Amino acid sequence: MKKNLLAAILGAGTMMCTATYAQTTLYGITDANTIFTMSNVSTPSAISGPYAVSGVASGQTLVGLGSRSGNGALYALGYDSLTNTAQLYTITGSGSSYSASAVGSAATGVTLGSSRYASFNIVSSVDNQIRIVGRNGNNYLMNADNGTITSTGTSGLSFGSGDAHTGSSSSLAATAYTNNFFGSDGTTEIGYDAANNVLVTFDAGNYSNSFNNASNTMHSIGVTTGILLSSGGGSGMDTWYDSTTHTNTIYLTGSTLLSGSHLYSYNMSTGLLGAVSDRGAIGAGTMNVTAISFMRSRGDSTAAISGDLMTALSLNLRHLLTFDAANPNNIRTVRTISGMTSGQNMIAIDYGFNGLLYGLGYNSTSQTYQLYTVDTTTGRVSAVNTTAASLALGTDDGSGNYINAGFRFIPTATNRIRVTGNNGARNVQLDATTGLVVATDTAIGYESGDASFGTTVNLSSIAFTGYNGDTATHMFGFDASTGAMVAFNNTGSGSTGSGSSGSLSTDLSLATTLDLFGHTSGYNNGYMDIAFNNSTSLNNGYMVSNYGGDSTGQGNYSIVYDLNAMLTGYHRGTSATPSRTGNVGYGIPVKDAVIHTPASSASSTGFATYNVHGNDLLVYPNPVENSTRIVLDQSPTSPVNVDVIDMNGQIVRNYTYAAGTYNIDVDMSRLPAGLYSVRVSGDSIADHNLKVVKN
Repeated sequence: MKKNLLAAILGAGTMMCTATYAQTTLYGITDANTIFTMSNVSTPSAISGPYAVSGVASGQTLVGLGSRSGNGALYALGYDSLTNTAQLYTITGSGSSYSASAVGSAATGVTLGSSRYASFNIVSSVDNQIRIVGRNGNNYLMNADNGTITSTGTSGLSFGSGDAHTGSSSSLAATAYTNNFFGSDGTTEIGYDAANNVLVTFDAGNYSNSFNNASNTMHSIGVTTGILLSSGGGSGMDTWYDSTTHTNTIYLTGSTLLSGSHLYSYNMSTGLLGAVSDRGAIGAGTMNVTAISFMRSRGDSTAAISGDLMTALSLNLRHLLTFDAANPNNIRTVRTISGMTSGQNMIAIDYGFNGLLYGLGYNSTSQTYQLYTVDTTTGRVSAVNTTAASLALGTDDGSGNYINAGFRFIPTATNRIRVTGNNGARNVQLDATTGLVVATDTAIGYESGDASFGTTVNLSSIAFTGYNGDTATHMFGFDASTGAMVAFNNTGSGSTGSGSSGSLSTDLSLATTLDLFGHTSGYNNGYMDIAFNNSTSLNNGYMVSNYGGDSTGQGNYSIVYDLNAMLTGYHRGTSATPSRTGNVGYGIPVKDAVIHTPASSASSTGFATYNVHGNDLLVYPNPVENSTRIVLDQSPTSPVNVDVIDMNGQIVRNYTYAAGTYNIDVDMSRLPAGLYSVRVSGDSIADHNLKVVKN
């Protein structure tokens, strides 16, 4: 393992967000299988406990503790050094009563050495993975769902060439991950080396676990503060991410010969100039603390949708996220995309007029692509064009992070997707049914007379007004080179404004706004989408802008802006500015973001073909052969009842769906052809009567 000097790159940015990630209770365990809680890290002497934890198997010592943000559960690891076996537990309780419940049916074999200590952390960016490291240098990945070992790393730790501790032995006593919150898109593993009394950081094997068994010194505790922790005692470590300053702080427990067990902190944004702060004794200072963890949880995924529901593609890991446009801090779901062709990265997404999510997979080395449909429930993709085809959208380091590509369905052209890229040189239309290029349009450039005429265009995103089957649309874009929102001129493409002419004008400038957020032409930092709202007869629009400038800093995060007033003002000949609604999660950068059109406006937002009967919820397909999907306009907090009623008024099918399900799949496969009424009801939602045609 190489340990690297940790600079201040993990904590860039000082913008305020609309909601903060308030620091929660700190839990800790001891080598006596007891647990304590600390409500305020500024006063570590004020603790509750320690209290015995029941349910731990005989011969096991609790050596690890970690909170999983995806389900809000607290996990612990019991280890038997005589049998070299470990058991994963969940810890529940309150007050003075705590118990451990085994995860999985049996203990698993791991060799963590003869001591009672080990490092144990849930990986921030992969919610069901746990990293376990023994003081003997052996390391493992464990599945948090079932307690099984999924990967065994190379044993032994070492300092990298040129480090102050090169050639020295090491003993990793505690570890933690940065950016520790639900939906985290990039993390670095850090640790405490008891043999040399130094904080260390690990070379990133990848953004998922940041661990590849090679390391360098990060920062020396002893040199900075004079604190010398006992190498034979227990140590615990965790981090806290401040969503206001976007910085990480390390919290470490350790014992000295004179002062007993103390809590220490270190602000990672201070880099080599910072110092470790002694917060004071934990309780009376007499406990041997072996692990600590802040309690973490996710937002409320069942809350009523605030504004438009949006789907986004995270920048580093290409996770699929959903959040509310008016409250983007609350991440509702995180899905890992799987099934893509090797070498490709998904660089853009958009909802088709059939209600399916489509994604553009791109190999930025060979400049080839495939069109995919995405199962938003599982993250699994299916290729539309089974063989990758050539499409020169540009090249980068292979990540696709630096490829600026516009990708949106054209409202005025059936099943057509416009794709732009390569500094305006590429402007094509894909057929959504085949995935193939069916039209190559004029290269994109600024029209004569525009202030930006003659400059290179670098569109990071495009969007269209109007709805499926509309007779006219207007295409907009964001130019990452100038920081301006631009409009496509209708000249040369009839009245459709679909972008075929490639003629741009800087009708809407966002440069003043976006320059405040670290605008850079070398990085994708503006993604927009527009959808027509039937209830207001207006176009809703949003832009997601990345702050921080570079994914490698992991200080990146994205901000959502409401463009509705701006779009309305544009069409009325008046001016308006975008309004900020909040950050995506607590610090998540995105690669693209699109509106999942509210069901209440489905008939004019690209689903008109499927809602020919004036339904007030999105129903597709309609007509239906086997099964149709009903999309609720909010996530229900109680069960949902669905009755399928024939033309004689008889209920021919009845289904009940669990609370939290807003995609309702209704099986109509064995019903005769005809027109049916589908009644949707529940205690937490409004009643709906829908018309569905069965073929």
